[in-house]
Amino acid sequence: MQRVYRHALREGRISPEVYRVLSGTVGAQEMHDLLGVPAHRLWAAAVHQQVLLSGPGANAMNRLVKQEFGMAKADRQRISERLAPMTLSAYRSQEGIEQALRAFGNGGTITDRVWKQPWNLTRGSEVSEVLDDILDRALAGEASAVAELTVLGGTAAILDGYITRDRGSKEGIDRGSGSAPFRTTPVNLLDVLSKTAGGLRMLHSIARAHVAADPAVLPKQFHTQDREIDGQLVRDGERVLDKAGEQVIIDYEWDLVYAADPARALATIAKNSREPLETEAEDVRQRRLLASGVVSALEAARALARMHKSRGPGVFGHVDTVDELREQLRQAEEILLRFGPSRTSFLLDEDEEGGE
Repeated sequence: MQRVYRHALREGRISPEVYRVLSGTVGAQEMHDLLGVPAHRLWAAAVHQQVLLSGPGANAMNRLVKQEFGMAKADRQRISERLAPMTLSAYRSQEGIEQALRAFGNGGTITDRVWKQPWNLTRGSEVSEVLDDILDRALAGEASAVAELTVLGGTAAILDGYITRDRGSKEGIDRGSGSAPFRTTPVNLLDVLSKTAGGLRMLHSIARAHVAADPAVLPKQFHTQDREIDGQLVRDGERVLDKAGEQVIIDYEWDLVYAADPARALATIAKNSREPLETEAEDVRQRRLLASGVVSALEAARALARMHKSRGPGVFGHVDTVDELREQLRQAEEILLRFGPSRTSFLLDEDEEGGE
């Protein structure tokens, strides 16, 4: 890709200032001085995407990519695969960057609004003010702002693990299972989210949390449809509230996939949660419930342990609640030890059978 950028510079497709940013020879502050965009590496990633994907210039850049890599066709998949290492180069030392590279190489942020349509990066020095301005314009229907927020929020979501190729390609029935309620690619998910007020607000919230890099600043959930939930009418763009009236945090990829298409998510969850046949023996049913309960408890404990790193021990709830859970787990273990089969009992059974 560096040779592609050099050819683009020689042909006058990009300016010397843009080339310096693309070549990775300047830091965030110098990037701001050269281009006027906020001094944060998220915008360094966005510059790569704006140059290669935006407007009429995308066709010329596609031609250079095809020439450099010997491609007969430069579609979104091929472009995203080549673009991923350069776009995320400022994050190359980040833990788990391999997962982000896979997601970005699977179409990344290249939605219809981003791909070969005119859009620009908003200039400014204060990151939060720039992001708020982009959101306001996107909600007002400005196409360029929608594309810009898709790129910034989508890139942040991929980097922070809220959009992946790995988990997003699986079907699951549990929010904390590390999967998603239905199959979707990163680019398709972003395409759907960018078409709703709630989706745009979540992308904005993810971007703000990413640049803040503060455990106290977490991305929030918003409704993406006008619909009725538990007898309450909610509107696209309104906050998702819990029973205590607090806005719900985006913790998993599940949250974004569910929000993108609630009806499809519910249908898939129902399909995967079908009740067992009536002929299932009661002891078999109870063992299945016991096993699934233990698995769910372990997955929830591990998920809370991961959140503990950024949000502290409070994620587990009140100390009395934790003590009660530990006591219940101890009771379950005692029941299994007291009444469940042991290896010794199995050996005795075998001996008895052999003696007959």
